[in-house]
Amino acid sequence: MHLLILTGHGRYEDQWHDVAATSHRTALVAAEMGHTAEDRSTMPRYIDDFGAADLIVVNAGKGRIDPTFDGDDAFWEPMWSLFDAHLDAGKPILALHASGNTFHGYPRWASVVGGCWVDGTSGHPEIGEETLTVDEKAHPIAAGLGDITVFDEKYSFLVMQPGSDAAPEDGGVVPYLSWTGTWSPKGEIEPTTHQLAWARTLDTGSRVVFDALGHCPRSFDSPSRVELLKREIAWCLGAL
Repeated sequence: MHLLILTGHGRYEDQWHDVAATSHRTALVAAEMGHTAEDRSTMPRYIDDFGAADLIVVNAGKGRIDPTFDGDDAFWEPMWSLFDAHLDAGKPILALHASGNTFHGYPRWASVVGGCWVDGTSGHPEIGEETLTVDEKAHPIAAGLGDITVFDEKYSFLVMQPGSDAAPEDGGVVPYLSWTGTWSPKGEIEPTTHQLAWARTLDTGSRVVFDALGHCPRSFDSPSRVELLKREIAWCLGAL
């Protein structure tokens, strides 16, 4: 199978993430699985077709929106048309880490992912070595996986989108990775569970996974995190 990894550029590249490095590590994981992977910038002038891709992997964020810097909204429209065609054909998407806070010019993106980062609401504690809870009964991706130990950020207070709470057969999200704690951007609170990864199947047949891990290359040094990513790729491709 062939993966097209879209690495954030321009308005979808931020100052906090080395997306070139994490896209490279993602490509290496795909190669370990026997797949081919092509890493491309999100800039529309560099991509005119998704056709050969069996899976689109999005590794992007939120950067500087300035028409004199990276083009106006019309400049980006061809990219959204490619995504529409990919989804309407029932093909899968894997969104990594800051991709919950990207593609704000694409009205369909947040509803496709099922949840997103919202400035002023979402946040995370200081990065560190973490043990994250896997619900092994929730989804085939998680079956028998065991908890994840990884150096990464624990995204918190992501905002789920309308329809995300529907039954799985109706396109609802199925969370399988979370953390529980008392941290909030405004100080300590009662213990709260935050979802870090989920899967869903859209009405077009597209399989979609959001995985909030992958802040930096060190995240990919974790064998359990890499195993999770392999399972997510496999499920998206219908091979799990």
